[in-house]
Amino acid sequence: MKTAPYLEPVFQAYQDQARWRQKEAIQPKVKVNQALSSLALVYEKIRTAVDFRAEHLFRRVAIERILRRHLLAGKRQDEQLAQELIKELIWSRYLQNESVPVKKVGLVAQIIAKYRSLKERVLGRKNGVFDRQAELLLGLMATEIDELLVDQRQDEAWVWALAQWFQERFEWQDPLPPEEQAILLYIALRQAFLKSDETIIRYHLLLHRFPNWSQANQTLVDQVASEFESWQKEVEAYLHHPLSRRLFRFVQAEVTPFFVLRELIEANWPQSLVWLEDGEQLKTKIEEICRRRYQQIGQKVRRGIIRSIIYIFATKMIFAFFLEIPYELWAWRRIAWLPLGINLVFPPSLMFFVGLLIRPPGEENTKRIIDRIRVFLYPPTEQESISLQFSSQHQAKFIFVFRLLYLVLFLLSFGGVAWLLWRLGFNLLGGMIFFFFVSLVLLFGFRVRWAANELRVTGEREHLLGSLFNLISLPFLDLGGRLSVGLSRLNVLMFVLDFLIEAPLKIIIDLIGEWTNFIRQKQAEVVEVPF
Repeated sequence: MKTAPYLEPVFQAYQDQARWRQKEAIQPKVKVNQALSSLALVYEKIRTAVDFRAEHLFRRVAIERILRRHLLAGKRQDEQLAQELIKELIWSRYLQNESVPVKKVGLVAQIIAKYRSLKERVLGRKNGVFDRQAELLLGLMATEIDELLVDQRQDEAWVWALAQWFQERFEWQDPLPPEEQAILLYIALRQAFLKSDETIIRYHLLLHRFPNWSQANQTLVDQVASEFESWQKEVEAYLHHPLSRRLFRFVQAEVTPFFVLRELIEANWPQSLVWLEDGEQLKTKIEEICRRRYQQIGQKVRRGIIRSIIYIFATKMIFAFFLEIPYELWAWRRIAWLPLGINLVFPPSLMFFVGLLIRPPGEENTKRIIDRIRVFLYPPTEQESISLQFSSQHQAKFIFVFRLLYLVLFLLSFGGVAWLLWRLGFNLLGGMIFFFFVSLVLLFGFRVRWAANELRVTGEREHLLGSLFNLISLPFLDLGGRLSVGLSRLNVLMFVLDFLIEAPLKIIIDLIGEWTNFIRQKQAEVVEVPF
């Protein structure tokens, strides 16, 4: 039984990756001294706990953070910066020691030099530290370095394979040019299947506009600089397209079975090629993966809850010591312990309650995953395309009524909670802090819930209690989403960690590593002296 032809690029990507790894295995590798590197690992665990992003983005974000710190410190040598970057990534266990070929240090240095040149031509003398375009360029540089250090070519192959399947299976009725439809679908697939953030998507859209960018010479750098502003406007228009959210939600529901298919192929390559040709073996392997993934849901939920509680507790301590307690002592000459305790205990308790509402899928979910994977692998000879339209205006007649009802729900939820807080003795600042943390906790909780339901295709059962909770919490969830956007741009806790703790910590680790190397060298010199 022959599998779908659009999987051929995926198979080719895995074959290329296997050959590339064989070549890299015999090349000399970067080796760093790991004395006290456990401190860097502990710091990284703390740092990621207060940066509520998906775990697969941590390495890219760490690259961006390390580059920003060194560039602000004024390091001018590209080769030296590349060496420092790789060394810190090994310390933090994002890369294994003696796994990165030495030649990649030079390639990373070339990427840094390329983006420095591009930055000079795009920004000119406007070389602000936190300039929006400077941050955009830093994110693009970090993404390109990340994909150089860790081969991710199979990601792109999967996206294009799924894009071909979508185009064959669904017929898009919205009046958009084919090129625009293709790019919007590509963005939705990267967001839904690969969980790519906007920085990664921008980088790949840069490659779409300038295919030779990864091997760019100075001529191409000048060309990109001259078209950068127009490219940036075009990309932002795609990322915030009126149809993008609806398309994303649709694609998100359709790609669920492919998480299992990818794990089956990737974890067992090339043996998985045999299983894809055997229907019974394929069914057995999919069931094994689903059972294991369902069992891991509890671990994922616990990890998400712990991370959010650490974030809440750390941020709450900062608020309490620098805002809440000083304000109460100044305004009321006393500390209101009950509101302070509620603000400390209620948000983690709420997070725990949200976690209790999460249930793993069942056998019916696995059966549907198997059926959808079979249709994907062995499509029928004659299959009618399904019509799609995302610009429907059916809701437009009632949109004003819906918005009015939502406003009423918003006022009732916030007003009721505000009245209860007032009765409990909260002052204005304490109440604002309560709304702040509850909104963020609900956002974190629903993100954990969404991640835990990644493999669910049957839909989640709605109970009366859960439905009521979702209805009441919606305004807080909306506020949490808005707050998270603002906090991602201005996070005092992350600034303290990055510049007041990380920088001196990495200097200390580096000095101790150099001292250890010096001692070892002296010992070797003594031992080598002939008697």
